[in-house]
Amino acid sequence: MPYQIVAADGTLQILHGVNPPDPDKLYNLIEIPLTRPLGPGESFAGEAALPVKTLRDHYGERPAPAGLLHGTIHVRCEVGWGTTAITAAERNRMSIQQLLAWQQLVGFGPFDVVLR
Repeated sequence: MPYQIVAADGTLQILHGVNPPDPDKLYNLIEIPLTRPLGPGESFAGEAALPVKTLRDHYGERPAPAGLLHGTIHVRCEVGWGTTAITAAERNRMSIQQLLAWQQLVGFGPFDVVLR
């Protein structure tokens, strides 16, 4: 992570979390990530370099649209989190639908980024 996804409105979504799978694709295996709680006073921070020539989400990679490689782009940042940790034992029993129901998203944006 982070994943880079193009939203329906053309916004580049930077996601630390899991996005829903493409309903038109059949996946043989979907990895459920392990998670851990943050300790008292602990925080989470991440970085994403722009522009990216290849967009990557939880399920694969694809070339970035030309419009996201230069000029002004709209960016939204999102973080997925849950109130309980996902342990190795729980991961083996959890489906992607259960993971998406567990995950809560918080975000910021969109905001403009000028690529030169």
